[in-house]
Amino acid sequence: MPNEKQRNIYPCSAQNDVYYRSVTLNNDYRLRLPLEIVDELGLGEVATLVLWMNDKGQLVIEPFIEK
Repeated sequence: MPNEKQRNIYPCSAQNDVYYRSVTLNNDYRLRLPLEIVDELGLGEVATLVLWMNDKGQLVIEPFIEK
């Protein structure tokens, strides 16, 4: 796989307490949340989250439950 670009798997430094991840392959978008927010939302044991906008334009963060 010499032609394949190497993906940056390490998060950049926090900027205003927001982490940005540089991703270069396969539409792999990841969001890193500060641990305080994860704990406040009660999502400490959740590996995958779903993010979507509701009909009021609010961002909803929920655990991903595979059916």
